[in-house]
Amino acid sequence: MWQRRFFYGCFLFVFSLNFGACDSSSLAIKEQDRFFDLKGFFEEETSRLSGLGKVRKTTKIDGQEETKDLAIDIAAELKIFAGSDINRVAWLDSYQVDSLLGEDKNLRQLSYLALEEDLRTQRLQIYFSKNTVDSITILNKTSTAIAESQQRIRYVPQTGYAIQSEQDISFASKHALEVQVAFLD
Repeated sequence: MWQRRFFYGCFLFVFSLNFGACDSSSLAIKEQDRFFDLKGFFEEETSRLSGLGKVRKTTKIDGQEETKDLAIDIAAELKIFAGSDINRVAWLDSYQVDSLLGEDKNLRQLSYLALEEDLRTQRLQIYFSKNTVDSITILNKTSTAIAESQQRIRYVPQTGYAIQSEQDISFASKHALEVQVAFLD
């Protein structure tokens, strides 16, 4: 137990050294949060994208594909990402944390890997460029006695997002869903 606290203390110390001069609004880690504030980041993205006109949405369900340009409710669309937030006191020791610094000593990547199989969010990776979020990838898994599902989601702030879901239900065929959304405006 003391080793984890030592590791986390060292991580936070190094992290604070590297970001002392950074604009705090460009990073979504706050002092009161143990991990990257995914929910807060997507609340900011929802506000930033509130004036978004149309998107190009491609949906593929079990191999059948359809593409449309349409207006969307960005808050509803981004809930899937915010719902993968891992900032809970009960999960402090449930994720392995790793970071990668670039040659310029700026953070390039934060990775969280679940240490327990029953956690929904199994992997969360945040990639940075010039101290701002460049992309986020998430792997969610759920399992019950009758169904298993896996969801891979990726968000790129200036481009759009993608969702890949697979569901395997006992006594039924597997189902696959892919959604790609490109921001047009």
